[in-house]
Amino acid sequence: MAACIKNLVASKIVILFHLLTVTVSAEHSRSAVVTVTTPELQVLQESLNIISREITSLKSKYEENQASLFLSVYDLQTAVTESNVRTNELKQQFDEHRLSVENQLENIKGVMLQDHTLLKTNSQNVFNKMVDIMVDIRLQHRLQNDVLGVVQSVSENVKTLNTNVLCNDEERDCPVCSDDQRTNKTFIQLPEPTESNILPMDVEAFVPLPPAPDPPVLPPAPRRAPPAYVPPPPPEPPSTIKPTTTKEP
Repeated sequence: MAACIKNLVASKIVILFHLLTVTVSAEHSRSAVVTVTTPELQVLQESLNIISREITSLKSKYEENQASLFLSVYDLQTAVTESNVRTNELKQQFDEHRLSVENQLENIKGVMLQDHTLLKTNSQNVFNKMVDIMVDIRLQHRLQNDVLGVVQSVSENVKTLNTNVLCNDEERDCPVCSDDQRTNKTFIQLPEPTESNILPMDVEAFVPLPPAPDPPVLPPAPRRAPPAYVPPPPPEPPSTIKPTTTKEP
């Protein structure tokens, strides 16, 4: 604003200097005579009046602009203050929310750790029970095989005994043994049950056995290691021998 006023004043002064007519006589070198006519003074006065009015107008505009600028600066400072207050409030709310989220994450982490530990323990227990069940199944399978072997052995002994009993009678046609086997077989003489070979039971002399003592309390057995995997034997091929029909005696 001040620079504009200075430029305007300088331009008006240049105009005034152009309007002035100055005559300097060459004869008087020491004293110069300046003559200014009356119309030129009127023009200069009018120019000065115009400059004065413009300066007054510019001054009033400057004051108005300065007041408006002051109000704008005041509004800007108020807005900045309110923005700083709002920023502090938002920062405080953000810190509170961040702390709440961190606490929730810590709680979730603790719960997940407990669930992981419990799941690991349950998985180990289930694995141990599965191992125990597999061991029991192996033992039961072995026991079943042993019982099956005993049953087969008893069946063979009963079959042999029946064969010997059938071969005891020479006059009867044996449906199992041939003639050569029947002549060379050692016959078993089974006694007939009679009153003489049956001992009477003495009821009064019978003494009951004492009750069995309680079994001792043993410490728990250590955990058994799972047995090595043994593949089952291949199935036996089906028998091609046709069953023979025996003749009833």
